[in-house]
Amino acid sequence: MSRWLVSGCLILFTSLALAQGFPERPVKIIVPLTPGGSPDTIARALAQGLQGVWSQPVVVENRTGGSQNIGSDLVAKSAPDGYTWLLAPDNVFAVNPYLGKQPFDPLNDLAPVTQVARIQFLLVVNPAVPANSVQELVALLKAKPGELNFGSSGNGSPQHLGGAMLQLLTGTKMNHVPYKGAAPAIADLLPGRIQVWIGAAPL
Repeated sequence: MSRWLVSGCLILFTSLALAQGFPERPVKIIVPLTPGGSPDTIARALAQGLQGVWSQPVVVENRTGGSQNIGSDLVAKSAPDGYTWLLAPDNVFAVNPYLGKQPFDPLNDLAPVTQVARIQFLLVVNPAVPANSVQELVALLKAKPGELNFGSSGNGSPQHLGGAMLQLLTGTKMNHVPYKGAAPAIADLLPGRIQVWIGAAPL
């Protein structure tokens, strides 16, 4: 996460907003994923920073489901007054429109403001998986096609696409298990209910 970029955007935005008397009531940041993941962590950091300069509360609300479409739809259909924000991964705009009809138009019903973070991804496995490198994991997947499960934050999410790309590039097969966010997927990775996770590095 580029902290200086986020800080710079906050300073500029809040200075302009204060000059215009905004906000006059609480601001809500909608995160269309479960608590505990990177988008949720970023949203709460933004809320804390804004709370330091605004007299009004900044509330983070998690609205999960529908491959992030449920929370995004809530924002798309909210009043266009600047009091309801969306912090979403790029798949809401770049992937979901091609997976099925969304209940909103992401390019016309939402107004992009800024990029707040770039997140590095990790490939990890449960400790019981006998693989200590990517090469060993690929060899295991080839020896046991379709026997390992990998989790993601939902269909079309960057984690899902990362797992699909790994299989495509290596000629292997895993079972995809979509979740409503990173936190429940990691909760299943630790006891071994899923064996593989491609996801965001902790911020």
